[in-house]
Amino acid sequence: EEAVRESEERLKIIIDMVPAIITVKDRDSRYLLTNRYHKDLFGLSQEELQGKTPAVHSTEHGEKMKDMDRTVMELGKTMPYTDYAVTDAEGRHRDLMLTKAPLPDLSGEIVGTVTAAIDISDRKQAERDLQASEELTRRILEASPVGVLIATRKGEHLFVNDRALEIQGVTRVQLFSANAGEYYADPEVRKKLKDDLYQTGFTPPTEVELVKPDGTHYFVILSSTVTEFEGQKAHLTCLYDISERKQAERA
Repeated sequence: EEAVRESEERLKIIIDMVPAIITVKDRDSRYLLTNRYHKDLFGLSQEELQGKTPAVHSTEHGEKMKDMDRTVMELGKTMPYTDYAVTDAEGRHRDLMLTKAPLPDLSGEIVGTVTAAIDISDRKQAERDLQASEELTRRILEASPVGVLIATRKGEHLFVNDRALEIQGVTRVQLFSANAGEYYADPEVRKKLKDDLYQTGFTPPTEVELVKPDGTHYFVILSSTVTEFEGQKAHLTCLYDISERKQAERA
């Protein structure tokens, strides 16, 4: 018996050292064991948790956990990791990645559940910050008085603002159904610009002759930079329409 107690104590010490939530519950979703991380997250002691259900945190949380526990025990399978949100002891929103597994006894009968969860709040916040930044960038590009396009190296358009559509004399549908190379008066010029761009990462302001779908030729100052957009390697191009200036020079 002494050896068993020592083994149990060592197990508790090891579980308490794990930087993640670990709990063991019986078939009625009552806590049998919770580790230090779990207790610290919710600001509760072992005495406050022992024999209680997750409803000790909140009724809503208790019902969700009980439903998950029941499903895991009925299926007899480990639940895939799932995102789960909780409120910690300080009232802060915390994002967890949670999984559950059925707990068998020595005869193989399922007598409860084991829950493990890691705190991914920082990662989730970084994802939200990135999304907000991307949305802000998109709004800025949309509002730009300069024509802005984003395309892949193969010429597939990923983004265009209204000013670029106006300069090129096309609709959004026309642009996205065409290849970027189709708008150059001389396709070889685009090839050289593109090759240089992907070698150096930048195209300095360059005068380029383009052509509209109706056959009208016009001139722009074009500059590009290699970037990543929505997970794809691409390049961002700015267009400055100089057609009026060119006409004035010819006059």
